[in-house]
Amino acid sequence: MKIQSSLVFDKCSGDLIGFIDFGDPMVNFAYVEEETFASHALAFLVRGLCTDLKHIIPYFFTKDLTSFQLMPLFWRAVSILELSLQLYVCAAVNDGASANRKFFRLHSQLAQDLKCDVVYKTRNVFAMSRFIYFFAYLPHLIKTARNCLYNSGSGSCSRYMWNNGQFLLFRHIADLFYSDQEFALNTLPKLTMDHIVLTPYSKMKVKLAMQVLSKSVMISLHGKEDVQETASWKNNIATRPGTFSADERGKMFLSPQTYERFKISVYSHVEAIQFLLEKGFQYVLTERFMQDVLEDYFGHQRNKGARSDNPTAQQFGYNDLTIASQ
Repeated sequence: MKIQSSLVFDKCSGDLIGFIDFGDPMVNFAYVEEETFASHALAFLVRGLCTDLKHIIPYFFTKDLTSFQLMPLFWRAVSILELSLQLYVCAAVNDGASANRKFFRLHSQLAQDLKCDVVYKTRNVFAMSRFIYFFAYLPHLIKTARNCLYNSGSGSCSRYMWNNGQFLLFRHIADLFYSDQEFALNTLPKLTMDHIVLTPYSKMKVKLAMQVLSKSVMISLHGKEDVQETASWKNNIATRPGTFSADERGKMFLSPQTYERFKISVYSHVEAIQFLLEKGFQYVLTERFMQDVLEDYFGHQRNKGARSDNPTAQQFGYNDLTIASQ
């Protein structure tokens, strides 16, 4: 979460709060050459899979966080949960930031029995008989997938996706919407102009992306000519005949980052659910593998500041105690 890059004097402790702080002076010295103002707050939230537990364990003040800095902070949080609180850690969820993607790959040596070319789990170093499964934030993946399709032949035209001899274009969905509006009874009543003409604000709304990629839209596309490949999205780009460069072939499909995180989430969901059912769970709510509660926590943090939605480091810590007590 973005915070104000400024110093605040804490009259209770006598400290200046606002510098980068990883929770350990030696770690601060190793990663930061000089005292630098923090620009973001990094928070680890623990959530129960079968209880209502939701609580921030540690939080740190950072700037330009890297995967190597994130690695010890994550395992420090795991050690608190496993050793001090006797809580089993079985999943880790984050968004698609570059540091988070590289953080997953850093566990390639700990991962075992991987079924694909992505790192979607790691051995729990505090309980080697168990795995910790990595999850990507699915609402963010849905938005990025829709954005890739939107920019295929339209929008910024950064892509021209293709499959089995036909192109996958957002124009197919737009034409379907416009033709549907010509009739009084609509087959796609949920689609509006906000779904077709995207703005920077509407690109961030998960609901619009989910409805564009919904089953009802795909069924309607199956009834149209020349759009079968938009309805059945498959990855056979590598076998397309022709002299295409790697970059050109990459623009025929989803972005590599989106495709990688989709695979991570699919494999993690399958194995994590199997593990939990074997441990006695009667059912598993997959919404527990999302970071909506963390987004809600950051929303409360911003709400505490009223007009100033980016708190200082001191205000962030004070607000954290207030939110925890509510």
